[in-house]
Amino acid sequence: MSSIKKIVLNSSALYIRMIFVMLVNLLATRFLMANFGINGFGLYNVISSIVVLGAFITGILTVSSQRFISSGLATAGHAGANDYLNAIFAVHIICFISIIIILEVFGYIYINGFLKQDVLPINDVYYIYHITVAGFSFSIFISFLNSICIAEENMSAYARFSILDATLKLLIAYSTLFVHKNTMIVYALAMLFEVIIMVFIMAIFIHRRYPYYKIKNNYDFMKIREVFSFVIWSLWGGVATVLSNQGINLLLNYNFGVAINAARGVSMQINSAYLQIVNNFQLAINPQLVKSYASNDISRFERLFFLGSKVSILFSTIIFFILYFNINYVLSLWLINYSEEMVSFSKLIITDAYITSFSTAIILAIQASGRIKIYQSIVGVILLLNLPLSYVALKYWHEPQLVFVVSITLSILSLISRMLFLQKIVKIKFGSFLFAIIFPNICVFAIVSLVVNYKISLALTFQQFIINSVVITLLVLFLFVFISLNSMERKMLANNFLKITKGFK
Repeated sequence: MSSIKKIVLNSSALYIRMIFVMLVNLLATRFLMANFGINGFGLYNVISSIVVLGAFITGILTVSSQRFISSGLATAGHAGANDYLNAIFAVHIICFISIIIILEVFGYIYINGFLKQDVLPINDVYYIYHITVAGFSFSIFISFLNSICIAEENMSAYARFSILDATLKLLIAYSTLFVHKNTMIVYALAMLFEVIIMVFIMAIFIHRRYPYYKIKNNYDFMKIREVFSFVIWSLWGGVATVLSNQGINLLLNYNFGVAINAARGVSMQINSAYLQIVNNFQLAINPQLVKSYASNDISRFERLFFLGSKVSILFSTIIFFILYFNINYVLSLWLINYSEEMVSFSKLIITDAYITSFSTAIILAIQASGRIKIYQSIVGVILLLNLPLSYVALKYWHEPQLVFVVSITLSILSLISRMLFLQKIVKIKFGSFLFAIIFPNICVFAIVSLVVNYKISLALTFQQFIINSVVITLLVLFLFVFISLNSMERKMLANNFLKITKGFK
């Protein structure tokens, strides 16, 4: 199978997964808000946001593990990949133990000293937190198993597991409507058992599908050190990202209470769905990006990098305009009742996500090189500035929207710093990215903004929403082809489209 066709098939599987998981997650949120109430949902969002740090870490472990497995496959086949497997598993165990201790200590300090709520007894809050931490601990093993599927480019299996996972979570959320006592504790316990079930199902599949991957008793400590160093520096950047996002939840709770946390929880759900759409294509292309760099095929690496950048921003632009200009209708369709804070938070957070989408391919390109120490140090510090700057903004102006403005400003600064590191580490010039990616897409954004503002009315019905979405999509696609792509890329797009069409016949 050709690499282009494989990318298309993998992308298709991931987008089917994304659409299903996104709809299921939004529906699950609706069930939870109906059962927990606004304040209850806000409280659960605060409790779980502490553990979101752990969930984000599992994502970093997946990407890091996939990078080494893909690199091993490119240089020495399955034997090379298996050499790294023991080291990867050992690093997962080390992270598992360390992070559990950190989460438990931090959770005790925060719940005891800073959490503001009058929804549940404090003992119930502790129970929910401990159960959620336990659920995270098992999800570390899911990240280990996912990395094998992604490195093998078996996105259909990855998609099926995600769909099963989302379906089970939806059933659990729906079941809470019939639980009238200790609802949050029951929900947290059910989510814990769901994670355990998923670990066993995935482990059985990996063992049968890829029998050549085996955990052995002998460990290569040089490889453990190599993997651990990469993971630690990736974790530093990841922890900084989580603290810049989830740490804001704690500030908002401290300053405004759980009702504002509920509004932020809703906006974060929208942000999560947005980022899934943008990142899916990158997930499909990332294994080949790593393999190209590992095999020193730099020309192909650069082609994949620019392709990934442009397609990610294409999806990001489409989703940005669909959501931003129809956010009231989307919220009314999803939640029925919503607050003005939910509207303003959602608009600001998708603006932040749109800016961040310009960095997606850069992050993966730098990770593919393996040279991330200085990069993660500096970008991590920039992202960590979100908390102190947001604290100052809230102290002097007491407007919750300001935390998003701070985040947007730092996202722009982070993008500029990543572009500089792209030139230093991967040797893709700052000017090349600026003129090939930034400027053309700013032009597309400006033109679409003018058309949408002056020619498209806000959606009040489902029919209007669909029409608006189709018009926006076609407009962005047209401008993307004739502004974002160069003449060679347009020709390649046409040729590959014909090849793929013939290949599916």
